[in-house]
Amino acid sequence: MSKLSEDQKKEFVNHCIKDAGMLLCNENVVFPSLCGIGGDWNTIMTLIEDREVFHSKVFKARTTYLSKELYFYLKWFKQRKVLGETEKRIFDFLEETGGADTEMVKNSLMLGSKEFKKSMDKLLSDLQVTVLSRGKSLSESWTALVWGTYLQWESGCMADQYSLTNEECHTCIHQILSKNLSSKDIERMLR
Repeated sequence: MSKLSEDQKKEFVNHCIKDAGMLLCNENVVFPSLCGIGGDWNTIMTLIEDREVFHSKVFKARTTYLSKELYFYLKWFKQRKVLGETEKRIFDFLEETGGADTEMVKNSLMLGSKEFKKSMDKLLSDLQVTVLSRGKSLSESWTALVWGTYLQWESGCMADQYSLTNEECHTCIHQILSKNLSSKDIERMLR
């Protein structure tokens, strides 16, 4: 994959995500992983910034990259949950600021690392927040993350094509994920 241009690599990774519905950051026996298909940090970040991929923790609390299509189907089931106090503070802060990196959120809201991680994991699992873009560079192949709300992420998408009923979304989710998950596992993920 290293001989592919950046555009070809991006196209290939996006195809893999669309095909499986999701891609995991790290190796797993159930779904393909970013490294396993030859992707890298810059490729996935470009897809996130292009609003082709939604960063989440919807699958077993692991970093999970959702195809745009699967995100719009899952949101009807995952975003109905009530936010806790700290989750609501983080969500509201990100809405107000238009996005912020981890340190800015923690410092502005005076959150400890444990409380921040627990709340962010819940928000990521429920598709309430996501990564909007790269933040400051940490190394040649790694950057800080700029977090934002699902509303901010959606503002850069053409969402009209995904206007389906809950029942239609449920059917589409099963069609996409049944290649890798049992019906029981899909239903567990929708809770």
